[in-house]
Amino acid sequence: MSVFSRGDFNETKKFLDSNCTAKSTPCELNCTRFYFYHHYISQNYDQAEKLCQQYINSGGILVDTENIMLAYVYQKLGKTKEFNDLLDSVLISLQDRSPDNQGWYYYLSCSWFYAMKGEKEKALEFLTKVADAGNDAGWHNIITIDPIFEDLRDDPEFKAIVKRMQDEKADQREIVREMNESGEIDL
Repeated sequence: MSVFSRGDFNETKKFLDSNCTAKSTPCELNCTRFYFYHHYISQNYDQAEKLCQQYINSGGILVDTENIMLAYVYQKLGKTKEFNDLLDSVLISLQDRSPDNQGWYYYLSCSWFYAMKGEKEKALEFLTKVADAGNDAGWHNIITIDPIFEDLRDDPEFKAIVKRMQDEKADQREIVREMNESGEIDL
């Protein structure tokens, strides 16, 4: 969903509200998942938890990043046991995966994990790896408003990583624009 990856969550909400009326299971699941994201980013944690549980109860399976978001929701709602249990399971999942040849998604999960644990240096180390891996899914916008990174936003290293990611994305857009103008591609 491109409006989500651009970090335009008001547009995401409008898109979901206008398009998530289908009653087919895959559409319902994806819409519920994206509503969860919207409420998580909007820091409406009660609603985010409700939607995430609805997603799970409907057969949705959470990936590491979504489990980390849910753990953060539990933390904000004061559900300490649920928070600790889920974060422990995420740690096991991350440790079970070899860090060799991992992509930006693995590194983002690790960065979020360490940011939640308050381990700033480790969080920034893995966020640098996200940038090094060439993230192309729009997370360079999302991390600027993601609640988990709230304590890092004023950090000069965090700002430099985000700027690097945004600059690289702008460079990619410029290359595509030039290719389109020259007729090399047709968009």
